[in-house]
Amino acid sequence: MGMDRRITALHHNGLGRITICFLAICFISTGSAFAHQSTTTPTAPSTDTTRFFQALDTEPSGLTPKQVMRRSMILPGWGQVTNAQGWKVPLFAGLFTGTALLTSQLTKDYHDYRAAAYNIAYGADSDFKFGPTPSSIPESANLGQVQQLRDQTRNRRDLAILSIVLVWGLNVVDSYVYAHMATFDVSDNLQASITPSLTPSTYTRAIPSQLMPAEASSFSQYTPSLTFTLHFK
Repeated sequence: MGMDRRITALHHNGLGRITICFLAICFISTGSAFAHQSTTTPTAPSTDTTRFFQALDTEPSGLTPKQVMRRSMILPGWGQVTNAQGWKVPLFAGLFTGTALLTSQLTKDYHDYRAAAYNIAYGADSDFKFGPTPSSIPESANLGQVQQLRDQTRNRRDLAILSIVLVWGLNVVDSYVYAHMATFDVSDNLQASITPSLTPSTYTRAIPSQLMPAEASSFSQYTPSLTFTLHFK
């Protein structure tokens, strides 16, 4: 039991270190992005980093949203640069780096547990198909515990790969939506109003006419609605 706890602790400690690294990368990237965005006084480009951000914060290229989306699909961050939102590049870079590091660590752990489970199962007759048992996992470890850790690590690795795909998709959607919004008029000449109203509707009663007066065979019902109007001054 003590040996099983030690194996589980090694597993969770490795994931904890990867998680801390991922959060640190995102924090540093976010801090650098907002620090760059909040700068109000232009200074002379004294370093390569300053020139890099000045090159990113250019005017929008005027491409269509679909063209911007294709750029983001080819190279993450390219669409943001095209939209003159270069400050978002460090954010996506941090997300991609963190998820890639997490996936790499989980893949290594999965291979280690797979090799250990195989070698423990076959014992002295093992042909080391998946490699030798890592030194962190003793050959006398409980087989069921190692197999459980192997399966859990494989599932987490698959989720980490999925997270990379989701970050890539978020990058594409962000560039596409902003390219659409960049052409939307949000000037002071644009006004919007919401007007409540009641819409009348006439219904006919399913009752024979001989049983009630003609004027009572139908009735009107009012349905509340809201009308949204967008217009220029």
